[in-house]
Amino acid sequence: CGRFQVQQVGVDPFNAHQIIVDLNEAGVPLVIVKQRMAELSLPTKLLERLVLSAAIEHGNHPVLKWQASNVAFREDDTGNVMPTKRRSTGQIDGIAASVTALAVASPGGMPAPQSYLASDGLMIL
Repeated sequence: CGRFQVQQVGVDPFNAHQIIVDLNEAGVPLVIVKQRMAELSLPTKLLERLVLSAAIEHGNHPVLKWQASNVAFREDDTGNVMPTKRRSTGQIDGIAASVTALAVASPGGMPAPQSYLASDGLMIL
């Protein structure tokens, strides 16, 4: 982070305990982005809009192009989406990293956690 002005780094906590500890100790500003539908739907839709409107430039990079050809989208019953490999044996890491970066960087990219106090519903513990 010394060479660049890194504001935040998105990290998936799954099997990443040690790297999170190491990055925290190094002073890297981390944002946890779990690879779940709730966290990834808005940034996935944003990436799709950016790509379809040609507002994102990837330099025709062959690896990212190959990864884009491997990606599919999983959708739930409420219209939330997230990238997935489905049956592909190829990688989608660049696409997944782009979605994670958008989750961290874009205002509204991740929904704010909602407090149970804000709802009118009954909460049973």
